[in-house]
Formats: sequence, C-alpha cells, structure tokens
Amino acid sequence: MPTLQFKNRRDAGAQLALKIPYCDAVIAIPRGGIPIAEPICIQHQVPLLLTYPRKLGAPKNPEFAFGAVSEYGDVILNQQVIESLGITEKYINRSIEKALSEIAERQQQYPCPNLSIEDKVIVIVDDGIATGLTMLSAIAAIKSQNPKELIVAVPVASSHAAETISQQASWVCLHQTEQFGAIGEFYQDFKQVETPEAVAILNKVNQSRQQK
Repeated sequence: MPTLQFKNRRDAGAQLALKIPYCDAVIAIPRGGIPIAEPICIQHQVPLLLTYPRKLGAPKNPEFAFGAVSEYGDVILNQQVIESLGITEKYINRSIEKALSEIAERQQQYPCPNLSIEDKVIVIVDDGIATGLTMLSAIAAIKSQNPKELIVAVPVASSHAAETISQQASWVCLHQTEQFGAIGEFYQDFKQVETPEAVAILNKVNQSRQQK
C-alpha cells in the first residue's frame, strides 16, 4: 500500500489549495475532480468551471486507457498500447463516438458558468493521474481557449505522467511515485462521486460567488 494517503478528495483539495498562490478560475474534470476543486475555489474566491475529457478504454479492460478525447474532439492515442493489444481502427472509432456521446450527456447534467478564460490564470484539477492521457486531452481543450497560464494541480500522479504533463503546463503535485497502481489506493475514502453531489458542489461554489 502507498505510504501517503488523503482522507478524501476534499482533504486532498485543501492541501492543494495551499500550494497555489493565485488563479482566476479552477477547471475540474468531472466527477472526481469536482470535490478536489471546491476548497481551491473557496480559498481563492474564483469560479468552478468544467472540462469533459473521456478516456478510451481497452477491450475487456475499460479502466485501462489507450487514449482520450476532449469535448472539442481532440483525440490523443497511445500507439504503443494500441499495437500491443491489437486494437482495431473500428474499435477506436466506436470508442470515440461513445465517449463524445457521454461528454454531451455530462454537459447537459452539470450547471456550469460560460466564462471566457482567455488571458486568465487557470488551474485544472483531477483526483489523480495514472497514464496522463485524459489530462493531456483536457490540456489541449483548455489551451485552445488561450489562457495566460495553465496550472495542472493533482494530489497524486505516476512519475511517467508527471514527466509528460509537466512539459505541457505548470505542475503542482503533492505526491508522485513510480509504484502506481490505482488512484484510490492513495485515499482512505475514495467512493464514487455521484452526479447529485457534483451538481451540489458546482451550485454551492458558483452561487456563493454571485451573492458576494
């Protein structure tokens, strides 16, 4: 078992908030990234926005990603994994179509402000990074909107992902390791974030800002 654990996602987010000196907005990857974002938004008094990348899961093992796609159709593929597993072009295209459908559904589910991030300092968060493919897809989507600076902030990441992503954006990570199994191993409580909880956090953060 990993030696470092977080109590839950909010605990991890609170620890991350102390490492971020300034930002204009936080962008979370739903659903696990939303509780991570909440303490950061509250501390810096900034809006909580969303990006919607979806990983493309391997045949017979959907949790193992061979790629990812963003809401703008940016596709990132790991050709080494595709070749080693013999994943066909037909399967890849079908996976992309399914992921885009799921993204469209999530965009309808979550109330999110439509704010420009151009020339803004943006923090993007998730509850952890294993392969990094999903985060790379999110980075591509956000960079297309021309932020002033993009900071990736996560509680835990694999060393491989950290090396790749830190070349694409500023990097804040509380714990990174080569011995990386599942993200949930680093949390005492890693229960799935259900849609009602995610929506409640979005409303709480963004409505409280509007009332001030």
